[in-house]
Amino acid sequence: MDKVIEKMGIYELFTVLGAGVISVIIWSFALGNGYINALLYMNNESDVNLVIFLIICYIVGLILQEVSSILDDKMLKFRINARKSFLNDNNNIIKNDEELILYRKLAKKKLHKSILSEKDNELFHFRAKTYLERHSDNSKISRINSIYGMSRSLALSSLIAILFTVMSYFFNDNTFYVFGTKSICSVLMIIIELFVFALFYYRTKKYAKYKVRVIMRYYWDEMKCKK
Repeated sequence: MDKVIEKMGIYELFTVLGAGVISVIIWSFALGNGYINALLYMNNESDVNLVIFLIICYIVGLILQEVSSILDDKMLKFRINARKSFLNDNNNIIKNDEELILYRKLAKKKLHKSILSEKDNELFHFRAKTYLERHSDNSKISRINSIYGMSRSLALSSLIAILFTVMSYFFNDNTFYVFGTKSICSVLMIIIELFVFALFYYRTKKYAKYKVRVIMRYYWDEMKCKK
């Protein structure tokens, strides 16, 4: 159990700190100034500066995580929709019909219901998730959840980077350009940032569904072993 908790802590640290480091680097490029170099080399205490940099990145990662979580719960609802619809007909989460039938039978048995509503789907998911957290190795699910959280944070970070690129174009005359003119470089930056946003947005949707599938498969195996 201690090893599982330790792994969960590592995954959480990776999600927050990793998203923060990547975001700060992307934003630095978007703003067009060497803020990272200025921070790391502002005096001879490079180790101290590195610690300060990592602390700032961790705080940025925490803010991104919380804001993106609120947006997910209130607007996007990737996790909620996945939990509510995974036992419905023609859902795009449990695509194997035989697997879907097994999970429906188990849900009806555990909830003592003959017909399942979306609320029942969500309740069954929470019961399965809680059981695995208490009685099983939850490290893979925690890893998936970390990838999901990091992808969601970086999708939001990419949108912020687009805002910073636009701000840099209009207000920063000291921007460093790798090639081309100011306009060409800014347009290319925005195209890249939009691509990165689309990539992480897709991964967020993908892992919201994947997490539900893994929870159901693990829970089914646990219940089968108990028979």
